[in-house]
Amino acid sequence: ATAMSAPAVVGCRAHGRRSLVLRRVQKETPNRWRLFFACRAAGCNFFEWADGGFPRCKCAGPAPPAAVLRVSKKEASGGRWFFSCRGGKGGGTPAAAAGAADSCNFFEWAQPSQLQPLDGLLNPLT
Repeated sequence: ATAMSAPAVVGCRAHGRRSLVLRRVQKETPNRWRLFFACRAAGCNFFEWADGGFPRCKCAGPAPPAAVLRVSKKEASGGRWFFSCRGGKGGGTPAAAAGAADSCNFFEWAQPSQLQPLDGLLNPLT
């Protein structure tokens, strides 16, 4: 899978890395399910996408989106992180849950090097 270039060490320019929180876009937008860094300091508007080192899914188009990072909930692989197509089953939309045709069904287990930039911020509820 082709990955986007991984970002350098991320940190709020005003408050540093310790102030970072990892969040996931929840709104129904083209960026739904993407992870991003934000600063938890009051009034700070620091923002940076957290998926720079993630692989791209195989969806058609000139710029396929970065795959979405999810955690396995299956008994045999529970707690293990993986990447999948944003439009695939489990993508969070009714169409995706029904196995919509807008999915490339991309799947890849996450490697430690891909999770390293999220170190200390990633948890299964993100």
